[in-house]
Amino acid sequence: MRKEVIIVGFGHGTDAVISTLIREHTNYSIKIFTQEALLGYQKPPLSKEFLSGSLNKERIFFRNPEFLKKHNIEVFLSCPVKKIYANSKHIELSDGNIHSFDALIIATGSMPRTLGSIQNPFHLHNLYEDRKSTRLNSSHQIISYA
Repeated sequence: MRKEVIIVGFGHGTDAVISTLIREHTNYSIKIFTQEALLGYQKPPLSKEFLSGSLNKERIFFRNPEFLKKHNIEVFLSCPVKKIYANSKHIELSDGNIHSFDALIIATGSMPRTLGSIQNPFHLHNLYEDRKSTRLNSSHQIISYA
C-alpha cells in the first residue's frame, strides 16, 4: 500500500523533498498544496535574471507538468491549508476539503521583513508581481525580495 505524503508549500524545500522521495522511496503518493496559482518556481532569479529578461519564464519553474504527471505527483494550486490536525493525520483546506496523510512536510518558506523607515518600497514576492516592475520609477528606493 502506498503511503500518503502531503507537502504544504512548493519552493526549494519541496523540490528537494520530491527529488529524495523519487530517488529513495517509490511507495509514496505525493500531494502538494500551495496557495500560489503557479507551480513551484525559483524565487531568487525573480529579482535578477527574470526581471532583466535574461531568463525566460519556463526555466524558472522547478518541475514541469510532464515530470509531475510521470511521477504521479498531484499539485493543488491556489489551495491554502487552513488547519493541520497532526494527531488525526489530516489537513483542512480553506475551502473545507479534508486530506489525510501518513507523512506531512511543511515547506512554506519565509515572508519578507518589512522595511519600516524606507518610503514607498517595491516588494516582489511572487511571479505575478513581476508585472508591477513596469511601474517602478524614481520614487521607489529599493526592491525587497523574499
